[in-house]
Amino acid sequence: MSFWRSALRAAVTAADGALASGQMVVGDFVHLRRTLDGNDIDAWDPDYETFRPSWHADRIEFGGRKGFIKLAVERGVPIVPVVAVGGQETALFGTRGERAAKLTGWADLTRIKVLPVAIAPPFGISVLDLPPRVPLPAKVTIEVLPPIDLVERFGPNPGHEHVYDEITGEMQEALSELQAERTLPVVG
Repeated sequence: MSFWRSALRAAVTAADGALASGQMVVGDFVHLRRTLDGNDIDAWDPDYETFRPSWHADRIEFGGRKGFIKLAVERGVPIVPVVAVGGQETALFGTRGERAAKLTGWADLTRIKVLPVAIAPPFGISVLDLPPRVPLPAKVTIEVLPPIDLVERFGPNPGHEHVYDEITGEMQEALSELQAERTLPVVG
């Protein structure tokens, strides 16, 4: 399998073309969610996971979204789980701001369901990284888990709830192991 260094338009047809030619597709499923026949299929939303509060840094939190499972089954591609520690140390993330996103209309206007608040230099308080923040130095450790062929492991019509629990459970185990290996925040 080869790696390519280019960007594709965030569309299912672009992803399907890349997959059909044997390429690996790495991307955020929120773009596919927004473009798949104009329907919101409840796929993984990276904003929800990325902007979790700092005190949730040791948790896998996909918010119950299972659309990534549906996409993987429909397209016959494996899911490759990735976990990381250290990123939550680049600022003090206070809240995802889900209620604020709804109350302000931000969620409807942009389809981004969070309006995160963080405390970070140089301006102190940052909302959705505006004004831009300077990330604090942090050691980020990333672990790529083995690919999961959903049909091979769970059968041709896997129950999305069961698959979700298994995948997020494995990711949580790996994340907990990475956390346990850290001796100090920031320097690891």
